[in-house]
Amino acid sequence: MRKYWLFFKSAAENQIKNPSLIFMRLMFFLVLVFITQKMWIAIGNKNFDPVNLVWYLMINETLMFGYGDKLQKDIFYNIRSGNIGYSLIRPFSYFGQLISEAMGIFAVRFLVMLLGGSIFTYVLAGGFPTTFYGIGVIFVLMLISGVFINLCLIGLGLTALYMQSSRSTYMIWQKMLWIFGGLMFPLTIYPKWMQNVAAKTPFSYSMYEISRLIYGFDWKIVWNTTIHLILWTLATFLFVLWFMLKKVSVNGG
Repeated sequence: MRKYWLFFKSAAENQIKNPSLIFMRLMFFLVLVFITQKMWIAIGNKNFDPVNLVWYLMINETLMFGYGDKLQKDIFYNIRSGNIGYSLIRPFSYFGQLISEAMGIFAVRFLVMLLGGSIFTYVLAGGFPTTFYGIGVIFVLMLISGVFINLCLIGLGLTALYMQSSRSTYMIWQKMLWIFGGLMFPLTIYPKWMQNVAAKTPFSYSMYEISRLIYGFDWKIVWNTTIHLILWTLATFLFVLWFMLKKVSVNGG
């Protein structure tokens, strides 16, 4: 376990040593929250309290800006260049290295976005959301969601074994996350059939069901979200692990 802790620590330290990159990411994050909030005000949707809506957007954007979007690219280039072969013969799990480094990056970005976003959102909204007391539970669910998202990125990177580029699958996955995860629009504004489809995907549980707790905390939603999120994360973990053992090991020699 110490090996993977060192991978985690090294990735986190690399993020900290490049504050300008994190700062620019945070600025873009804040601008996006600001623009989206103004858009919703212009639309004039009366089903959402303006204060709650901004906090909802902040939670979603924190998750989106927290994960390392280059992860799937790095895996793709390692496979295509053959460098992955060197990783497979080292005295540690390549999969363990990937998830450890990914979570190291996520930990730093997540904390910066959450802290900076919370301060900005409080000023922008002029107060706390309706059920801010549930932030501790939301924090834990966001961390689980971070694991799920990074596992998905690893799986997307591995599609390079079958495709010329993993970029196309990443773009499809990302758009599915935006739409069914309710990134900019709460799922309740969608048609009923679309809400039913979203509920059958992991995307709604990895974003929307978490962020909605910020303005409508309900323990039934918490337990339902926790169970589904853990099951989807476990299923993704097992699939990626199987894929690594059966496909990557063989192709890597």
